Amino acid sequence: MDVAKKADALQLLDELDAKHDRLLIDLDALSSRIEKVLEEYLKSRDRKMHAGTAATTSSGPEPEQRSEVA
Repeated sequence: MDVAKKADALQLLDELDAKHDRLLIDLDALSSRIEKVLEEYLKSRDRKMHAGTAATTSSGPEPEQRSEVA
């Protein structure tokens, strides 16, 4: 391989390496955003579930008492 082709090949590798690095950075940022959205969704769902169960348990029927037979 002559010098010009080697230089072109090295330049291409450098460009690909830079694109790869940028892609990894972008993927990390996207992953962080997804984790934050999922965390907020789960918090919101938990608040709704707790609010719903608090309302039903406070006005719902009393739990049955079991009598033990000896």
